[in-house]
Amino acid sequence: MRMERWVALACVSLLATSVARAENPQAEAANNKGRELYSAGNYAGAQKEFEAAIAIEGLAKYHFNLCAAMEKQNLLQAALDACVNAKNNNPGTLAIKIDQKIALLQATLNPGPSPSPTPSPSPSPFVGPGPGPGPGPGPGPGPGPGYPPPNGGGWGPEPTPNYRLAWGIHLGVARNLSLSKDVLIELETHSQTGVNIKAHVDYYIMPKLQLGVTGFVSASVFPAKQRFGGADLQTPLIGGGVFKDFKIGKKMALSVMGGMAFAFIGFDDANNTTDGSDSFFSLAAHLEASLKIDFAPRHAIVITPVAIDIFGPALTDSESGITPEDAGLDKAGTTYSFTVGYLGRFGSGGGGAY
Repeated sequence: MRMERWVALACVSLLATSVARAENPQAEAANNKGRELYSAGNYAGAQKEFEAAIAIEGLAKYHFNLCAAMEKQNLLQAALDACVNAKNNNPGTLAIKIDQKIALLQATLNPGPSPSPTPSPSPSPFVGPGPGPGPGPGPGPGPGPGYPPPNGGGWGPEPTPNYRLAWGIHLGVARNLSLSKDVLIELETHSQTGVNIKAHVDYYIMPKLQLGVTGFVSASVFPAKQRFGGADLQTPLIGGGVFKDFKIGKKMALSVMGGMAFAFIGFDDANNTTDGSDSFFSLAAHLEASLKIDFAPRHAIVITPVAIDIFGPALTDSESGITPEDAGLDKAGTTYSFTVGYLGRFGSGGGGAY
């Protein structure tokens, strides 16, 4: 009977401890906001968020994050005080990292000999730009102060991998909605379904806003029906535009893009190339919405369910003398495409969604 009573008391004690350690949602929200600002290089803003988290609940990790933000602003004494507060608030496994940071700050503030923390028998589970296993001025191997490896637990400001430049290639199906409607579509000389290919280069001009410019080349091909023996309809585009990414979680982003392009609408016979003699020059607007899904820091799959090209009336006759009216290109027309592609990023320093 006495044994059962002790077991019951132990269970109640463990339950009370777990409840006591539960994180306050408002404090955790402020901490997460501080981590985002820290990743963006806004250390003063991050400091305010960490201080707000501490005002709600003084967990060791909030004090340690505050220490990191103050250190980045060269507020070394205040950073040292924050790290000491972190050490005095039940830091758990973070204690090793805190001791290392305290030793580094003390060595910086007092260039003379300073006490070193007791060496750990195994490497710290936390990584970041702080010192390694012992005190020292060099950066650690990890992504941010107090942030654990991806497969471990922990906390701390986590910088997001950022890249200014990206390139991509996409392939999919195309649909001729109204281009040359009076001739090609009504006479049914060409299939209304074809293929589309697109290549592009992106550059983030405002990385924090995820706003960038893009240059692209693309083409849709609609095959001629065999019974007419004609040439395939092709719609090559060379253009550029502006795009913006909207983050959806940590691994996805919705990207919208709009731009203008030079269009060269032509007819090409695979057996007897026309060498551009039956091509027409026009201007086109390009609109698209894509979903970028990261599968590695520098690599993403891009699904573009909506890409629309709006062609203006042809501005020239073909070199063989065919007029836009004869080809049914004297009126505006529209094509649509659905593509899947790959996006590769390079050049650190901003941009990227993820």
